[in-house]
Amino acid sequence: MSDEVRSIPPIEPVLDPKKDYVEINSYVVFWGLFYAAVFTLAVGYLCLKIGQTVDAFAPVSVLAMGTAVIFKAEQNAFAETSTIQAIASSSTNTLAGAMFFLPALYIWNVTDVSFVQMAIPIILGGCFRCFYYALCSVAISLRKCTMCIRSQVVVLQRKY
Repeated sequence: MSDEVRSIPPIEPVLDPKKDYVEINSYVVFWGLFYAAVFTLAVGYLCLKIGQTVDAFAPVSVLAMGTAVIFKAEQNAFAETSTIQAIASSSTNTLAGAMFFLPALYIWNVTDVSFVQMAIPIILGGCFRCFYYALCSVAISLRKCTMCIRSQVVVLQRKY
């Protein structure tokens, strides 16, 4: 091995931090709802057929990026793709709750339940799951920030 020092080029961010990006527009809402409908039907069929659900965030993310390349190759495709993926993934998560909640009512032989009484736990479960994901992403971001600050403090302590 040689002792020469290799210079590593600085990492360029995917999105320019100085520029404001529009993350939610009609394009994002349309494709998010389209993929939500398609994957909700697919996940619902899988759940009824094999009794197990899958999350649709990975295939929706890939398909949304492909759609962005085909139809709308702009600078903020990365931000739009993540929003499309969030819309579609939240619908399949809500469906997963419904697929396990409604058969439980049937197994318990509960017959005097109105549509509203069935819909409220399903909707609340989907909202709470989205809220939980948001909290987890904030916690991960804060953890990364504190790790970055700690590493800078360690570097400063070594310098002085």
